[in-house]
Amino acid sequence: MKSEVWSYESEVRFVADMAKCKYNIGSGHDSGGNYDYAHVTFPSDVIKKVCFGFAANRKEVKEMCKRLKHDEKFSNVEFLQMDLDLMDYNIKYNEVL
Repeated sequence: MKSEVWSYESEVRFVADMAKCKYNIGSGHDSGGNYDYAHVTFPSDVIKKVCFGFAANRKEVKEMCKRLKHDEKFSNVEFLQMDLDLMDYNIKYNEVL
């Protein structure tokens, strides 16, 4: 979970092989000032894993994953959600079923 200091960010993080993607770089402006961005288009078969954070609503995550798993484009994608192991306080990922 992010600190409230970063609450203005509504981000999605991903790692992609850019050699398989089409992208262009642009610039924008908002109340925080100027920023650069990359618009990335990539084939659905490059998505291998989607990891949801600990604070993500579990019911919503489960419903979304259920819908996506029925889409052939996402049939090979692994969906995981972070959990806190209360025995050793380590973060672990569990498959969303």
